[in-house]
Amino acid sequence: MSLPNPHRTPETPAHLPDWTKPLSLRFQPPAPAPNDPFPDAWTPPQASVASRNLPRNFKGSFHAFIPDPVINRVVTGESGLEGGFYLLLRTDPRIAWIWDQPPPVEYVDEDGVVHEHTFDYLAVLHDGRRIAFAVKPAIKVASTGIERVLELIRAQLDPNFATSVVLRTEAHITADRVHNARMILDACQRRDEAHLARVLGLLEGVTGAVRIADLVEASGLEGHALPAIACLIGDGLLTLARPGRIGMDASVIPVRAH
Repeated sequence: MSLPNPHRTPETPAHLPDWTKPLSLRFQPPAPAPNDPFPDAWTPPQASVASRNLPRNFKGSFHAFIPDPVINRVVTGESGLEGGFYLLLRTDPRIAWIWDQPPPVEYVDEDGVVHEHTFDYLAVLHDGRRIAFAVKPAIKVASTGIERVLELIRAQLDPNFATSVVLRTEAHITADRVHNARMILDACQRRDEAHLARVLGLLEGVTGAVRIADLVEASGLEGHALPAIACLIGDGLLTLARPGRIGMDASVIPVRAH
């Protein structure tokens, strides 16, 4: 007996932007309309590209509606943990596009019953890989059976939808990582290429760790130095010497091309 179709390949909605055009951490305000009398006025963010609408008011639940100021788009999530993970994805230089709440995939369980599962995020990497992410608090992993669900989906996965599936919990989505991602996104809204070039110039030929406080002082950029360093970390040109938060007491190491 043949089993039902174990997955449904989602079609790209008409409103989904071209995900072959990479996201950028470089803030570019939307172009004003021709003859706009208020070209500097605030432009409301575009709607989320999520496949399902989350209720804004539902007793006993939490929903995150995250405005991404760099791409000027709203991103949805069903928990603060999901919201934090979006920030990690958004500041990962390997990722070209992020789809929040993509269309559900079907999978067949051991009894031949078809189920649907909606991933929290689908990330498209610059190298062409597509990773579907499920985000759960560690305390709910066992009770929800999410690991078994992902195991079944992984065995039946349509590569047109994703090339791999991954579970993320607060073991990966740490407070320090979320703090750094938020700092990088904030810094990118005030990005100044001259400031970035000045910091990189100071690191020319440096192969070891440099304390951020020393780099800030040597740059002469004062309050502009730390945002420039955060931008360079977001670009993948600098990395923290040790896990922790971006700050004056932390150290960074230049990332050299091999």
